Amino acid sequence: MIRNSVKTFLITIIAICFISVAAPLHATYTVGLVEWEPWATAYVAAEKGFWKSEGIDVEVKQFDDYIDGNVKAFKFGKIDFGIMMLGNAIDLIRKAPRYTIIYEHDWSHGGDLFILSGKLDSIEDLKGKRIGAYSAAAPIAFFLDKILRSAHLKLEDVELIEVSDTSKLNKSFRNGVVSAIVSYEPEASKVVDDGAGKLMFTSADFPGVIPEGIVVQNRILRDNPGDVGKFLRGWLRAVKWQSDPAN
Repeated sequence: MIRNSVKTFLITIIAICFISVAAPLHATYTVGLVEWEPWATAYVAAEKGFWKSEGIDVEVKQFDDYIDGNVKAFKFGKIDFGIMMLGNAIDLIRKAPRYTIIYEHDWSHGGDLFILSGKLDSIEDLKGKRIGAYSAAAPIAFFLDKILRSAHLKLEDVELIEVSDTSKLNKSFRNGVVSAIVSYEPEASKVVDDGAGKLMFTSADFPGVIPEGIVVQNRILRDNPGDVGKFLRGWLRAVKWQSDPAN
C-alpha cells in the first residue's frame, strides 16, 4: 500500500510539473505592420515589456510590402492585430465583417505626397490621364479626391493605377506611364529632386484625411475581449513612455 501511495504521489507530481511546463503563462498574439515611424510604438510596447506585464505576449511582425504583405496577412487571419491606414480597414470590413477597428492613433501629416509630372502645368491638366498610387484603397482615394476637387475634377475624371512598390511607381512616373503619383518617403521626393515632377500637396494640407490605427480579428474580440483591453493598455503605456522627453 505504501508503495502504491508513493507511486500515486510521484505520478501526481509528474503530472503537475508537466501541466506547469505545458501551460503558457501568457496568451500569445501577433501584430503586423510595415516600417513606418508612427507605428514604432509597437516595438516600444514589445521591447519595454508593457504587453508582457499586462499578461499577454505579442510578437511584432514587420512586412516589406504594405498591401500585399501587411494588409493581406491580416485579411486572411495570419496576424491577430493589424496596424494600418483605417481606410484599408474599412475596405476589409465592407467586404467581410470579420474585423473591428479598435483604435485611431494618428493620421498622416505630410507623410503622403502628391507629385505632378513636370510636363504638366497644373492639376487641371490631369483630366483623362493616369495617376499612380501605392494604394488605390479608400485612404488614398480620400486624399486624391480632395486634391482633384481643388482643381474642379473628380476621381471619375482620371484613371487610378495601383503600384504598391514605390520604386516601381517612380519608374512608371519617369517613363510617362502615369502623369502624377501619390507616394511616400523615402522614394517620393526622389522624382522631385531629379526634376521629373513637382510636389503639389501633402497630406498635411488636409488634416485627418488619412487616419491610421489598429484593427483586430473579431474572433479575438469575441472570445478574449479582456486580452484586447490588455493589448490597448500596453500600447498606451508605450505611448506614454514615448512622450517622455527623456526617452
